[in-house]
Amino acid sequence: MTWGTAKLGDLILINPRTTAPAGQICEFVDMAAIVPGRRYVRANTSRAWGGSGAKFVGGDTLMARITPCLENGKIAQFSSQSVVPAQGSTEFWVLRAKEGVSDPAFVFYLVSTDIVRGPAEKSMVGASGRQRADVEVLRSLEVPAPKLAEQRRIASFLSAYDDLIENNTRRIAILEEMARRIYEEWFVRFRFPGYENVRMVESELGAAPEGWQIASLTEVASVSYGKNLPKTKLADDGQFPVYGASKIIGRYTEFTRECRTLIVGCRGSVGIPQITLPRCFVTNNSFTIDPVHPRGLLWLFLALQHRGLADIVGGAAQPQITLEGMSGANLIAPCDDVIYLFDRVVRPIFELAWNLADKNRILHATRHLLLPKLISGELDVSKIPKPETAAA
Repeated sequence: MTWGTAKLGDLILINPRTTAPAGQICEFVDMAAIVPGRRYVRANTSRAWGGSGAKFVGGDTLMARITPCLENGKIAQFSSQSVVPAQGSTEFWVLRAKEGVSDPAFVFYLVSTDIVRGPAEKSMVGASGRQRADVEVLRSLEVPAPKLAEQRRIASFLSAYDDLIENNTRRIAILEEMARRIYEEWFVRFRFPGYENVRMVESELGAAPEGWQIASLTEVASVSYGKNLPKTKLADDGQFPVYGASKIIGRYTEFTRECRTLIVGCRGSVGIPQITLPRCFVTNNSFTIDPVHPRGLLWLFLALQHRGLADIVGGAAQPQITLEGMSGANLIAPCDDVIYLFDRVVRPIFELAWNLADKNRILHATRHLLLPKLISGELDVSKIPKPETAAA
C-alpha cells in the first residue's frame, strides 16, 4: 500500500498562534516532563500566561528543537482536560493537526519517525551544545500523506500499543508506592511484624528497636567507585552494558531479577539499572553498592531512597559524593530476620512491577518496528493483529 506525499507544512500547522488572556493561570510543560518513548505528556506545573515559551492546546505534539533533547527523542503529545491553552519551554516546536486534513495522533506518530526526526537533526546549527534545528527544513519536508481516514486507522492501531503501555505504567507507579509505604511503615514508624514485643531504645539517630544497629553505608554494603573505561571498551559489541550517572533514574522497576547491585550517581541519584547480564561496567561518575545481607538489596534501595544522600555531597566547584562521604552515611539497620521478612513481603510487589515493565519493553519494541512501516504504507494496518491479540 502506498500513498502520495505532501510538504509537512501543508499537512500540519507548525507553531500556530495560540492566545489566552494575559495573566491567566495555565498549565506549563517543561522539557524534563517529556519522557522519550512515552506518547503522552502532562503539565508538571502552572504559571501565568505570557512570555516567549511555546503555546499549545490538548492534542498538540511537542517536539524538542535543541540538542541533545531532539536526538534523545523528546517528542510527546500534550494531554490535558483543561480548555485553557497551555505553555511550555521555548525549546519546543508545536505541531498541530489541520482540521479535515490531518489527525492529531497521526501527527505525533509521523514526527516520531526518522522521516521527520532525521532531517530535523541534520538541520541543526549553532554553537556546540546549543544547536537548534531549522523549522523551515521541517516545513518543506516531503512526508507520506495518507487520506484522513487512513491516518485515523493507523493512529488507532498504534494508540492501542501506547494505551497498554500507559496503563501498565500507571499500575507500576501504584506498585512502587505500595513498596514505599510498606518500607515507611516498617522502618520509619517501626510498625513491623512483632513490633509490639520489641523495646525501643535511644540511638544517635533517635529511637530505634532494640537489637537494631546504627551502621554506616560501608558497613552494610561493599561500596566501590566506578572506573575510567577505555574508548574501545565503551564502543564494544555491547556484551557488557555501561552505566554512568545519566542512566540512573531511580525507579524501582529498573531492577531485574538478575540484579544484585545498586548504582549511585556521584551527585546522589539512587537507581537500579536494567541489568540482565551477570556483569556490567560502571563509569567513574557513579558507585556500585553490593549489600552484605543476601536479601538486603530491596531494603537498602528503599532505605537510600528515603534517606537521601544530599547531606554527604561535598565540593564547591562540582558538588559530588565521595567514598569518604559514603562511609559517613549512617542508617538504622534492622536485624537479619526483619530484612528476610521484608524481602518476602515486598519482592512479590517488585515481581509484578517487573512483569509489567517486561511487557512494556515488548510493546515498545513491537510498536517501534511497526511505526515506520505503517506510516510509509509498507504495511497494511488491516493485515496486522491488534496488540492484545499479539500479546496473547
